[in-house]
Amino acid sequence: MVKDLQYFIDAENEFCKKHPNYGELFFDTSIGEMSEQGINDRLNYLSDRIISDCSKIIKEPSEKELELKLSDAQRVLLRLFLGKYSYIFRDDYYYEGITDFIQNLLDTIDDMVNKAPINTDPILYRFCNDYDKCDMKVGDIINIPHNLTCTNYDWHQEKYNNVYIISPLKNGKTRARNIFEIYRHGDEMQIDFLRNTRFQVEKIEQTQETEYKKIYLKELGREN
Repeated sequence: MVKDLQYFIDAENEFCKKHPNYGELFFDTSIGEMSEQGINDRLNYLSDRIISDCSKIIKEPSEKELELKLSDAQRVLLRLFLGKYSYIFRDDYYYEGITDFIQNLLDTIDDMVNKAPINTDPILYRFCNDYDKCDMKVGDIINIPHNLTCTNYDWHQEKYNNVYIISPLKNGKTRARNIFEIYRHGDEMQIDFLRNTRFQVEKIEQTQETEYKKIYLKELGREN
């Protein structure tokens, strides 16, 4: 469910009350070295108060944010989504399960993505990280549960990463949205697909003299 900013700040405050020692160092006898309290809790980022801190420094909404009617919560989460906390918006990060708070977080950012302008590029690129699925074969149909981040610029990273080369649906039917038209993160032209977009593997090429692959995907419509 889409939530407002106060919901997320309240959840953050409640989490910090329950876990006042998170972040403190202690000697972990199970591994024989120093460790950090709460390091294995997938929600430990809340102890850093990243949402409330961002809400205090965010500037007035831009014309585009006003035009698209982004809520204050979505404006704050967008900055986290584009920065070093992007991982918190991936379902597969939460290997212990999706709580109501996590689902509301994911729903609120997905609603923000859906408000962004529809992408019209013929080809998009995803330079994969360790979490991305790459053990596929031609013909496979895959569902990406999170907002898959791409770009319309080929960085020629195939020697260093697996790469998705994506053909989006045409004629305004794609679920890809131009996040960069709302907010630019450096020079990056960030484009995201809505959650639960489906793709079919059309071709796989091994990048010469590397362990990496170029995986060609085509976006599928809901009727497929």
